[in-house]
Amino acid sequence: MKKLITGIQLVFLYFIFNSSIYAESKLDLLIASLLDTTGSAEYVDRTYAARSLGELKDKRAVLPLIAALKNKYPNRADVIKEAATALGELKDSRAVMPLIATLEDTSYGFKRGAAIRFGMERDAVRYEVAKALGKLKDKRAVMPLIEALGDKTSRISRESAKALCKLNDKRAVIPLMTFFMGKHNGRVTSRRISIFLGELNDKRAVMPLIAALKHGKGYVRTAAIRVLGKLKDKRAVEPLTQASKDESKQVREAAARALDEFKNKPL
Repeated sequence: MKKLITGIQLVFLYFIFNSSIYAESKLDLLIASLLDTTGSAEYVDRTYAARSLGELKDKRAVLPLIAALKNKYPNRADVIKEAATALGELKDSRAVMPLIATLEDTSYGFKRGAAIRFGMERDAVRYEVAKALGKLKDKRAVMPLIEALGDKTSRISRESAKALCKLNDKRAVIPLMTFFMGKHNGRVTSRRISIFLGELNDKRAVMPLIAALKHGKGYVRTAAIRVLGKLKDKRAVEPLTQASKDESKQVREAAARALDEFKNKPL
């Protein structure tokens, strides 16, 4: 029985040892493929390598992925985009400043010409970078993301708004309220911003939210009402009473629930 146990243990140790070697070998191969700019590795190989390194969740991949953000792959944003996504998954603070630099970069070293394609690739990269910064939740990203709220591409500005909601920083309150009232705001973003404002409990949002009750989009009015119900500021009572007569059933119901929150407010 003792020999049997010893044999099982040896098999187990052999399996662990070989698995470890395989993992090390895979990590090294992926990093080598990612950083190969000699032309021997196709861009699809580098893209796969960046994606796989994120999935491995190994912190040793952070610096190679940061290096990939800086590499200039002609006319190919795929590698940079996947590297940004992977860094978001790894959640390592060393990636914050390189990601911010990539968010603010509008060139990426692509060859001139094919302006439409360039614009699409640039936007795809900056979209993924904004998402990654939201996952990292580092306060250093607050101001760059606030700046990105004004981006002319709606998907970038929306993703920047979502990222700011995750950072839980009061500097974002007024910029997010401005975005909330703007043309790039969407249904999902409205809900995220309303949750953020409600949790932050910042009274500066009250008057802009009251103004939002006259917004042309029903989902914006509904989101504003939800926050006003959480903030329980007496300045909102009369506007919410008016909102309970809104043409939208969803808005009316939200206003009724918000007014109920005031009834439950401690004296």
